Amino acid sequence: ESQDSQDSQDSEDLEEAGNVEVNFEEIPAYAHLPPLDPWRKVRRELIKAVNLSRQEEAVGLETVYIDWLATEGCHDYTKLVLEDEEDEDQLLKMLSDSKAVGEMKVCTALTLLEEDVSEPKHLVEPFLDAHGLLMELNREMILDEGNTHVGIGLGVRDMRLCLVYAFSSKKVEVTAIQKAEACIEVKGEVTASEFGVYVGRLVDSSMKEIAIVGPSEMSYEPDSKEFTIKIPTNTEIEYDDEGYGKNFLEVYIRANPDTIPYGKSSDSKVSIKHVELAERRRLEHYPDPRHQYEEAKLEERKALLEEQKRNYEEDLKKKEEEEAAKRQETREQQRRELMEQEKLRKVENEVPQSANTSHRQKDSSVEQQPSAPKSPEQESQQQSDDSLKSESEEEEVFYGNQKQDLIDSILQNQEIQRSLKQENQEMEKRIVAIRKNLGNIQDKSSEDSMTMHKYLNTLANVHQVKQKMNELTETYENWAQVYQENIKEKQERCNEIQQYLKDFKKEVAKQAEYSRTGKPIPQRVVDSWEESESQRESELQQVRINNITLKSKLVKLENEGKTKEELAEGLHLIDYEQLKIEKQTLNDKIEERNEELHKLRKKIETTVQMLTHTKEKLKFITAEKKVLKERRDKKAKKLETGRNQLNTLKKRLETIRADLQKHRQETGIVNSNQLDSDLAKRKKYVEDLKETLISYEKQFTQMQETIASAKALE
Repeated sequence: ESQDSQDSQDSEDLEEAGNVEVNFEEIPAYAHLPPLDPWRKVRRELIKAVNLSRQEEAVGLETVYIDWLATEGCHDYTKLVLEDEEDEDQLLKMLSDSKAVGEMKVCTALTLLEEDVSEPKHLVEPFLDAHGLLMELNREMILDEGNTHVGIGLGVRDMRLCLVYAFSSKKVEVTAIQKAEACIEVKGEVTASEFGVYVGRLVDSSMKEIAIVGPSEMSYEPDSKEFTIKIPTNTEIEYDDEGYGKNFLEVYIRANPDTIPYGKSSDSKVSIKHVELAERRRLEHYPDPRHQYEEAKLEERKALLEEQKRNYEEDLKKKEEEEAAKRQETREQQRRELMEQEKLRKVENEVPQSANTSHRQKDSSVEQQPSAPKSPEQESQQQSDDSLKSESEEEEVFYGNQKQDLIDSILQNQEIQRSLKQENQEMEKRIVAIRKNLGNIQDKSSEDSMTMHKYLNTLANVHQVKQKMNELTETYENWAQVYQENIKEKQERCNEIQQYLKDFKKEVAKQAEYSRTGKPIPQRVVDSWEESESQRESELQQVRINNITLKSKLVKLENEGKTKEELAEGLHLIDYEQLKIEKQTLNDKIEERNEELHKLRKKIETTVQMLTHTKEKLKFITAEKKVLKERRDKKAKKLETGRNQLNTLKKRLETIRADLQKHRQETGIVNSNQLDSDLAKRKKYVEDLKETLISYEKQFTQMQETIASAKALE
């Protein structure tokens, strides 16, 4: 128990070590940096989990790095998922809007929290569980050997947790971005050996170029594949209101790195037309010095905890060694006592054993006289073997009795333990019932205090009994181990004697001769005798084991018979008809349960059909919802366009009204009634003139026609 408590305490200490909090606002060196990301520690543990999963599942996979622009898109997508529903197309669109480079493979996990947690530092374990879910569902994607970067989106809302991964394959990893004197210094590593860095460029949020450099401002190490880019610029590393860098860094690569003139000046203009964009990221201080400070504090804290744990384990090991030495000493003492008892028993049984041994030797000699006479050496050897066998049999009987006593005592103690445990449970139930009945009583009487006193005394007695039982169990275990060791030694000795006997028989058989012919016994006959003897011994051993098993079964059955006889004395008064009635009642209950089971099965079938129908309806509604959503988006775009046009027309109308008002103010006689009447008269006069003109034109046309007809007559 102390070890388990220490382990739990160590895990809590390590968790606290992972949550090292530092107030960087009080440190002047970090005052110019933006606020820290609250999800940084969770994201750090997740990227460790991703790489650990890749290393455990497959050998030789490359390390995966964080894609920070893809992380921004994934983080925005988690908000959408927690508010509405999953939409992979929308996620890919958000990743594209975040200006992340490369083709993305995405996966999403939605889980429920056991409790409402608002602080990200307490969400490491739930997010690691979500990572395990993604490992089960998208194992091939996560373990893809082509993955080099991953965007990690994290979100929590209303007991719901969302984790998004966006994997991509890139040929460049930027490891450091720092502001140096009159330049931006970038360090990184090329992950594809057939490519080399060719262009470094700074752009703003609208992708307008700020500065660009070529191989002349770069250095490259082919062995380590590391590069350094120095971009001459007076632009500082700036951050927006959300804590992101305002500008972007772009790194372009080209094939055949051996032909790229790194560090050599050139008059040719640097262009990005025939090169490949390998990496784009925000222009920020990387790695963040505050992260390095936190990791250093974390490592220091972990080292301290590991040292404390090591010291505790050493102390615990010393205590265990001392206890083991004490137990060994106790066992040795018990073994010495057992050997003394055994010597006393041998001395007591020495006289009858010698008499029985001599009697058996005489009988065996009388029986074997007609077959063949034995030499004195053979008789002495036979006597020693018989005495050893008798000793081994007596020892086995003695150890068997001791073992049976130990087993009986252990079973008795276990029975006592069960009875005490049952009594304790009954007492606890009674206490719960008393507390329920006396829950509304505020003042305790003297009787209640006396009951509590009795309860505490009972608990103390139970604890004392348990402690005694544990001590007794340990003592019996020690005795059992001593007996087991002695049995093992005797068994080895018995095996040695048996082997010696076999060898002796073999030697006697080799030297034996037929009395009539004087020829020795053939080897094959001796081998057949040995084989038949070994078979008989194995059969005898198996029969002995079966005999022991049957004896134990017989004892068990006899005990059960006695128990049943005792029960039968109380059951003989029960009428047979009463048993039939109970049987009929039970049969009726069984039929009722079968009918209920049949009804439940019907309900399950109906529920399954309804569920299937509901799922189909849900799919149809989801598709219809998607269509309606597209229509809504189109109408929203159309409405937005109409609103923009309306705003433009309103602005024009306001401009015309302002001009009209201005002209009215400049010309004061515009609204004169005399001018209006004069204008109307002039309009009427102009119309009359137009009508007169039209009539004159008609007369002129008629006159021309008349003249033309006259000329034609002439």
